[in-house]
Amino acid sequence: MLDKYVGVAKDGSFEVKGDMRAVYQVMVNTRQGLVRSMHGLLHRASLIATRYAVCRKQFANLDGSPGERKLLDYQTHMQKLGGIMSEAFIMGMTARYSDRMMVQMKKDMSAGNFALLDMMHHLSSGLKAWYCLMTHLGVDELRMCCGGAGYSQYSLLPAISEMVSSMPTLEGDTIVMAQQNAKLLFKYVKVIQGKR
Repeated sequence: MLDKYVGVAKDGSFEVKGDMRAVYQVMVNTRQGLVRSMHGLLHRASLIATRYAVCRKQFANLDGSPGERKLLDYQTHMQKLGGIMSEAFIMGMTARYSDRMMVQMKKDMSAGNFALLDMMHHLSSGLKAWYCLMTHLGVDELRMCCGGAGYSQYSLLPAISEMVSSMPTLEGDTIVMAQQNAKLLFKYVKVIQGKR
């Protein structure tokens, strides 16, 4: 797969055939794959929790009404579900935008232009850090919103929770990835301050 960039000679010596920055792009691509998958997992979990909140009724506390209220009718429940669902939508839009940047970076790199690699390294680091953490915390919050049913394997929430629980540390710890992103932001702040 990386044969056009590196190789091992018959005597066992390692040789570099191309620009090693192309190898670095593999790590950036892995992070971008995590970014791309996080919104789908969070969206799926919020869909499950929202369906549960529409079906589950609890407490007859409306004046003049003997019937119980749907969980979704409670403002606090709606606020939790709505906030996490909106995060999933925003994550999806941002992931699609960064996917387009990744495609452009690969085209540029095949022509020998590595200018976007640094930007994509920092962008994918930041998005990976925050999206994996947001997804992990969001899925856990949604599982708790479903009460005891959220722990049932039938809801699929425990399986999704198990899947995303390792994501904040996979392919780079959240703090380290956020620091990579912050480096670029501080670099641009200095550039902007220098232009004043």
